[in-house]
This record gives sequence, C-alpha cells and structure tokens, in this order.
Amino acid sequence: MVKLDEQMVAELYQEHVGKPYFSQMVQFMTQDVVLGLEVVGQNAIQSMIDLAGPTNPRLAKQQYPHSWRARYGSEGVKNAVHVS
Repeated sequence: MVKLDEQMVAELYQEHVGKPYFSQMVQFMTQDVVLGLEVVGQNAIQSMIDLAGPTNPRLAKQQYPHSWRARYGSEGVKNAVHVS
C-alpha cells in the first residue's frame, strides 16, 4: 500500500498527461492509499485487463458483469482498477 502524490501518478500514467480527465484521475488516485500489485506470468497484462473489464464501469456492468470494474467501479476514473 502506498499514498501516491501527483508526480507519482504522472510517472505511472505518462500516456494520460494532458488529457481532459488527467487532473480528475490525479485527484482521485492521491486522495487515499492505493494497493499496488505486481502480476507476473505468461500474458499477465492481458489477464489483468480481462479481469478488470472495460474502463467504463457502466459498460462493464452491461457486458462483463463479473469483472472488477462492474462490481466495484462507480464512474469515470473511479473505476476501481487501474492497469498499467
């Protein structure tokens, strides 16, 4: 568990810096501690993406109701899981 600051979020999500939702993502991810996981194995990234489901929790609830985002996400960047 770690408490992220704005610089850490920017480093983790460099590809999102400057996008319209980035400041909201920083605000959300820095408000409390986060649990970081290192997942190792064949196709580990794709496996995590599949478990997480679509980034939009509403879409996840419709199309992948057992995914983590369908179960625990609420809206926008508050989608329960960030995979990078």
